[in-house]
Amino acid sequence: MPKDKFAGIDRYLLKQLGDKRFPGAVCWIGSRRVTFFYEKYGHCQVLPSRRLMLKDTIFDLASITKPLVTALSVMKLSEAKKIRLDDKAEKYIAEFKGRSLGVKTVRQLLTHTAGLPAWFPMYSIPPDKRFDYLSGADTGERKVVYSCLGYIILGKIVERAARTPLDIFFREVTKGLALSNTMFRPDPLASIAATENRDRYERAKFKSCGLRSAAGWRDYLIRGEVHDGNCFYGYRGVAGNAGLFSNVPDLVRFMRAYVGGDIIPPSSVKQMTANLTGAKNPRGLGWMLDIYPGRLSPRAYGHTGFTGTMLCFDPLKDLLVILLTNDIHPHVKPDNMPPLRRQLMKIISRIFNY
Repeated sequence: MPKDKFAGIDRYLLKQLGDKRFPGAVCWIGSRRVTFFYEKYGHCQVLPSRRLMLKDTIFDLASITKPLVTALSVMKLSEAKKIRLDDKAEKYIAEFKGRSLGVKTVRQLLTHTAGLPAWFPMYSIPPDKRFDYLSGADTGERKVVYSCLGYIILGKIVERAARTPLDIFFREVTKGLALSNTMFRPDPLASIAATENRDRYERAKFKSCGLRSAAGWRDYLIRGEVHDGNCFYGYRGVAGNAGLFSNVPDLVRFMRAYVGGDIIPPSSVKQMTANLTGAKNPRGLGWMLDIYPGRLSPRAYGHTGFTGTMLCFDPLKDLLVILLTNDIHPHVKPDNMPPLRRQLMKIISRIFNY
């Protein structure tokens, strides 16, 4: 495709940068074989000093961890017959037996239909009491309720079924891809985009639960540490809901291998991207489906991350879009990114004649 076809994307992202919607970004658009657009913008850090964004800057992917690590790991274990999607949670976590969560299935956890609340500061509970809390955490809902808690549980199910820590199992799953910049708990000296300064957002969420204190709040600029509070404070940087860091070159390599059936078979990819929850809030196994209705095709799937990250793939057009921003640096701006992403997808949809 001629490069000037993407001039509108460049102008749009430069305007968002000028309007201070984010300090910096890296955007990549392409297919399984070709790169159409790849540009960097702004700074990966503005406090206490400025650092320019690079095309290979590493980002905290936040909830993109859910499909890329946790759901994928479940599928690998399913292929090895170490997990069945319709197994009850209590099969892997004995602490759930006789409790409401115990009879929920792995599939329900993957599709956010297990009735779990969206969030709770698990780090406020002693480690040996956390399963006890989760075992009775049931909202009674049977529709989709997006839940980080469900993916924390799935991370533990993976560890028990694989008999190895989640991050090490993921490394084994992806070892043939040479993903040198994709990891949990990255080297702090690497080129990593900064996130929030002083963890104010987590403190406010914690306080909103009516809890009085938590030891050791981060009183410094967060960079190279996972932003998510449960992952950082509760699980030392490795959890099923968050914790993965990566950059554009690695994500392109990963997604090309994934959609090509090189990580899991095409039949498993199809299973992960099938609509299991109906039209109102379509979900696959880890993936959000029909992620940008009216912009991409209904077959498009992807995920976003709270830190300002997004990736999606549309098999109808063989189109992969990756947008990584440090939106929450130096402060969290709730609801900033969704309209920005939708507008970007509107521009992209015109380029690709949707």
